[in-house]
Amino acid sequence: AFGSDAASAGITTKIIEQKRMVLIRPAAAGRLRAERCRGWLGRPAEMPRSRTFAMVTFGWLKSFSMDPVKETAEAAFGEAPARRDRAGWVLAGGRSRRMGTDKALVEVDGEALAARVARQIAPVCGTVSLVGDPAKYGALGYPVVADRFTGEGPLAGIEAALRTSAAEWNLIVACDMAELDAAMLEALFAGGADCNVAAYADGRFEPLCGVYRRRCHAAILAAIEAGVRRVKDVLPGLGLRYVRVETSQIPNLNTPEDVERYRNG
Repeated sequence: AFGSDAASAGITTKIIEQKRMVLIRPAAAGRLRAERCRGWLGRPAEMPRSRTFAMVTFGWLKSFSMDPVKETAEAAFGEAPARRDRAGWVLAGGRSRRMGTDKALVEVDGEALAARVARQIAPVCGTVSLVGDPAKYGALGYPVVADRFTGEGPLAGIEAALRTSAAEWNLIVACDMAELDAAMLEALFAGGADCNVAAYADGRFEPLCGVYRRRCHAAILAAIEAGVRRVKDVLPGLGLRYVRVETSQIPNLNTPEDVERYRNG
């Protein structure tokens, strides 16, 4: 189960797992304080320890300083890394079977989809690059890194990004996510695990909307060399945390009909 309580003073975050809950909310002075709540069975709540589901309803967690309960708050979320320690990567390759054409180059409001996504993640990242064929995407105005394992799917794109990156924390998104919310992206950076991916209330999750620590590269490379191709099969070994988002925060454009609905939206 998930919950949210948008407080007028700033942000409210709830972390819920197996009937254990901790509220982190801003005090009047703009500093974070963590309150232990009583569990649903009348016992004091404990800190979640693994596969934590987190939700930030609004506001940027990094904009608040911590009070003496810093350890409690960091155990729940972690501190969002500084922009200089972040890189953004847009996966622009892929076969685009359902779109019928290269969706990275499909235009929305006169802008190629891959460039649109890159522009939207730029405010929360120190650098932004595309992953794909430099010959195809070099004219979009961003650095382009080629896959080492061409034709092997998005896992190869993540490998290329982490292999190339000089940043410790790497936001990796698909090129068909036409509108990404900055506060949601900040929540991913504040996730605190080595791999923090967006997840929905119904249990679905988006491995191609997540923050990956650079040291995940070794496990991803080993998986590819062992014949693994699905991103979902690799995630459990990366130190995974799910960060709750709403479906409206990640609109995916997979077909011409999706694009038309979005344009008319």
